[in-house]
Amino acid sequence: MKGVLCFFALFVCRFYAVHCESGATQAGLREKAKGPLGKVLFVAVVGSKSHKNFYYGVSEALANAGYEVTILTPYQPSRKIKNVREIVLESNDIAPHMANVWKDGSFAPIWQLTKFGPELCAKALAADEYSEVLKEKFDIAFVSVFFCECFLGHINAMNIPFVFVNPAEMIGPFSGARMGNPTFPTIDENPMLSFPRPMSFVHRFISSLSEVMLGAMTTYFSYCADSVVRSQGLLPPGTPYLPDIYRNASLMIANSFRLAEHPRPYMPNILLLGGIHLKTPKPLEKDLNDWVESSGDAGFIFFSLGSAVRASDMPAETINLLLEVFKSLEQKVLWKFNLPDLGVDLPPNVRLTTWAPQQDLLGHPKMRLFITHGGLFSTQEATYHGVPVLGLPVFGDQPGNMLKAEAQGWGLKLDWDELSHDRLRSAILRLIDDPVARQRVATIGALMRDRPTSPGDDIVWWTGYIIRTGGARHLQSGAVHVSWYQLYNVDVWAVVVLFVLLILWVEWKIVLFIYRRIVSKPASDVSKKRKKH
Repeated sequence: MKGVLCFFALFVCRFYAVHCESGATQAGLREKAKGPLGKVLFVAVVGSKSHKNFYYGVSEALANAGYEVTILTPYQPSRKIKNVREIVLESNDIAPHMANVWKDGSFAPIWQLTKFGPELCAKALAADEYSEVLKEKFDIAFVSVFFCECFLGHINAMNIPFVFVNPAEMIGPFSGARMGNPTFPTIDENPMLSFPRPMSFVHRFISSLSEVMLGAMTTYFSYCADSVVRSQGLLPPGTPYLPDIYRNASLMIANSFRLAEHPRPYMPNILLLGGIHLKTPKPLEKDLNDWVESSGDAGFIFFSLGSAVRASDMPAETINLLLEVFKSLEQKVLWKFNLPDLGVDLPPNVRLTTWAPQQDLLGHPKMRLFITHGGLFSTQEATYHGVPVLGLPVFGDQPGNMLKAEAQGWGLKLDWDELSHDRLRSAILRLIDDPVARQRVATIGALMRDRPTSPGDDIVWWTGYIIRTGGARHLQSGAVHVSWYQLYNVDVWAVVVLFVLLILWVEWKIVLFIYRRIVSKPASDVSKKRKKH
């Protein structure tokens, strides 16, 4: 009996001790949770203003979870977010550097960006506003893939894991190759091409050449980024070649939808967070809401060329053509313009604005049509809110995005050099009066929303996972450490081809030898005998 009592007393004491220890541990965790989960450095010093929508989606999700986020950006904050500190270098705004697409052509902005991109990154790296931040201690860094690589030398010196952030879709040599993700031009869509499926031989030929060219351009950009910062003495001593640092990336975040885009292979350390910036529409401010409500049953049209294109560069005859078409419509038209005045009288149904709450407008029940340049963010937002689009693409991936919308039946594409009053008006009326287009865009929007977890939850979990595992090196693809010809076994197949050719050559020599010994020689002997007789 005494033994039983002793055992019971020991059990109670042990249970109490474990319970107290567990309670103390949980209390400690709760106390620890009061502080930040970690400090995040977010480098996005070069890029269009629209890219910041995606960056905001990522940083806001992290901040809401308890991380402290510091963003290096050229743009003033559009709103205050708790736990997010923005360090602004306004002189890095790319808008003043962008070419006039109506004068210089659609490729000019891309060419301009490739020329001044590395210089802008170096300028940001040398700025006092940013150099002081780089002296702080962080747990993880997020780096935009758009000309922000010059910061990787300092991030490497911090000895912290880093994540590439791609506000565009996955484009093989430009983004996927950084993570060792193999690309296959036959099945991978290049948004700058958007050929129909299945591809013809000509399309596969062009797509393959474009992959090679894009890969060469990406390599050149990397060389320029390294060369510029080294020549200006902006890297810590002993910094490796920047493209070698790329291979240490723990994760890449891309603005793509796994369940709503074309199927293709992804490495496990590529995270698709397409739509993380998409929001439920909010009520409009009173003045704008009154104007929208006054449109009646006809509704209104929203016209915007995004943030990277200066609408003020548009030729006067094009502006007049647009206004004439808008004037002929029963719908009201809200035109987002980069200047407060067009310099001409506006029709009564047209209103200008230098800024607009785009998602709130697209989600409004009186929205009838979105006339857009076809940028990725605009087409995503139109799809999410179920609005057909009329595309007037300017450069980059915009033509491809609009071709895709046209192929899916919820948009139309018009080229600027073929624009006319009748074509523009006809396209507008066709989309407004087409219930099939609205149904198709609603179906695709439903696919975008139907996902097992939210993008915000995904990025929070992955950030913690990378910090806990010291960079998640076990998920890294072996392809980042081999050359392209090794990845695709070009050298192996070259040896196979050479071996087959060697066998064929030997066989040919044997056949030739036999022919000469058995066929040619007797014939010559016979001829000699005939001559003797």
